[in-house]
Amino acid sequence: MKRNILLTLLILLIAPFLLSEDKKKPEIQVSFGTKVNNVENYSGKIGEFEPLNEGLSPVVSALISGSSGKLFYGLESTINEDIRDQKHELTIDFGRIFQEDLQFNSLPHRLDHDPLKNLDLASLARSGVFHTDFDPKKEYKISRKELVSKSVLRIPSIPFTHFYVNYRDERREGEYQARTLSKCATCHIVAKSRPVNNFNRSVQFGGNLKLWKGSIDYSYTKTDFKERGETPLNIYLPALHPYLVVDNFTSRIQYDSDNGPLPFDQVPDTKKGTHLVKGSFSVSESTTFNANYLNSRIENLFTNLSSRADAFAGGFSTKLGKNIYLNARLNYRNIESDSIFVDVVELRDNAGPNKGKTYAEAYLDFGSPDYLRKSALSREALEFSTSAKFKLSKKLSFRAEYEYEKIDRKNFEVSVTESNTFKGEADYKPLKNLDFKLNAVYTKVSNPFANLYAAISPAVQLYSVADPFKGLQFYHYHRLRQAHLTNLPSEAIEGRGVVNWSPTQRFSISGSLSLRDERNNLNFSEW
Repeated sequence: MKRNILLTLLILLIAPFLLSEDKKKPEIQVSFGTKVNNVENYSGKIGEFEPLNEGLSPVVSALISGSSGKLFYGLESTINEDIRDQKHELTIDFGRIFQEDLQFNSLPHRLDHDPLKNLDLASLARSGVFHTDFDPKKEYKISRKELVSKSVLRIPSIPFTHFYVNYRDERREGEYQARTLSKCATCHIVAKSRPVNNFNRSVQFGGNLKLWKGSIDYSYTKTDFKERGETPLNIYLPALHPYLVVDNFTSRIQYDSDNGPLPFDQVPDTKKGTHLVKGSFSVSESTTFNANYLNSRIENLFTNLSSRADAFAGGFSTKLGKNIYLNARLNYRNIESDSIFVDVVELRDNAGPNKGKTYAEAYLDFGSPDYLRKSALSREALEFSTSAKFKLSKKLSFRAEYEYEKIDRKNFEVSVTESNTFKGEADYKPLKNLDFKLNAVYTKVSNPFANLYAAISPAVQLYSVADPFKGLQFYHYHRLRQAHLTNLPSEAIEGRGVVNWSPTQRFSISGSLSLRDERNNLNFSEW
């Protein structure tokens, strides 16, 4: 509805100028073409974003442009094979006072359909893995439509400023393959069709003010996302012991077949508001400053949780004399995300020695399963870099750079990570046809991001048991873990040398040598 209203307003705006007497005849170009498709097997790999109609299909494009007094207008349209793949763009310029760029495009998106057969597996422990695809012959695809409007207004009496309004409306309709699984005695993977019917709508208002040797730009963007497709439901298998296959495992799960149909693959509605301020200033022809500040808040309307972010970025560049160039950059981010209290559903065992008890009641040292989930997104991050380039002569130049990064995670085991990086690069060209390049990078990291206490100690089972399922409980294993794990280095050095020789225009030789060494000293291992 809003799209139709917007198009109607644009037509009403253009019509008076198109009907005026001083108008020029518009230039019109129309092109016709055809496509011939022969598709075998799955077409998504070669036409993921294209219609692939079998046989002969038309391709039509048109270009219309003209002017009427102070008004310039242009329209470009393309239809590729069928109505699902089309693109239109309308531009309007009225004396540079009002400018409008309106775009509409739509296209199909083919999605994979996983047959899931590779997941079927029999086990010697009376358990196994099997799948059920409720729509085995379904061809999944999403139809995407997008309307984008960019409007600019300039007031002649205040030429040092202008205002703009941007609008974007994206619609997606179709289906994709959603999956979930039951577990315990067997793993049952279920695939069902997930309807998609959502929109992502954003409106941006802003203005730009030109100052003496710089400019300031401010904008506010409001974004809304809503999913109207029906959430799929699934009835899960009963939670049985994986080896004994008896009903004494219920206390270890939160839901099974006794709970009836339950929703899965839920997509929450969200809304977001963003303030953005950008500024730039030139002290001279060789010295410039720029800075950006962003304040954003996004809210999950399903859980009523929100996340807030503040970010600042600034840059500086200058030239000293004729042969020295300096640059510096600073980036700071602060993210605050809500915590949520997780109230675990505690079921009771239906059989076995713990019949009628919850897991916490049967194993007192386990403690309460309820917990406060603190967001791992909450953090402060600081990045700084500076570089200098020295042109020592026409044949020799050198570049040096330093980078610093600090991440302070507010709710994570690895709370603070700091890294220092030094870079150097030399370029030497002794002859017109001979060039040498050499660069090196050294990085030192304190507390790289890792999974703390992720590996267990060798002596886990402190006493022998006839049945391995009657030994320690799973939380005992977790509490005994001691070793940290990471695939990120705490120290790295990298070097690269390149030589190029071109004695003639038709002959050249290039050679390169690269070296990279990474290492990390963990509490139980070194690599």
